[in-house]
Amino acid sequence: MMPTGPDAQGLADRVAIRACLARYHRAVDRADEALLRSVYWPDATERHASFDGTADAFVEWGLKLRDSFEACAHQISNVMIDLRGDQAVTEALFTSLQRRRDPEAGLVVDHLCGRYLDLFEARNGEWRIARRLVVYDWFERRVPTPGRSPLLNGGRFPDDPLYAHLTRQGP
Repeated sequence: MMPTGPDAQGLADRVAIRACLARYHRAVDRADEALLRSVYWPDATERHASFDGTADAFVEWGLKLRDSFEACAHQISNVMIDLRGDQAVTEALFTSLQRRRDPEAGLVVDHLCGRYLDLFEARNGEWRIARRLVVYDWFERRVPTPGRSPLLNGGRFPDDPLYAHLTRQGP
């Protein structure tokens, strides 16, 4: 039986917040600027690694950094959501693998784990990030396998197979 009343609204709010978190990872992995902007409110702030500023400036900084990535993949887990009316305080764990060109070390693979500590706000029925702090709990770097794997066929917006898939009906 589906919940009704306040329970149904809380469930819908949690689903919307989780969907926003998933959009963030899709946007970063695919370097999809419009999608990345859609997870933040225009007045949002972000503290992420060496970056501390507006979400708008973070998008510019992050996409420029993303240009050095040959490939990356993010996963999200253990999403805790504390609903507080039109606000929600969340903690979400993430894992990120990045194969990228480092100016000092050359080609590297970075394995990062940490948490997004977010303040979400609902405005006009839509949940987005109003404030984010990224906490890093694990970092490991290694030298990657030489050459690009022929198995890699993921890419960036709009060339990644995802975008053709989204426009088709069915598989």
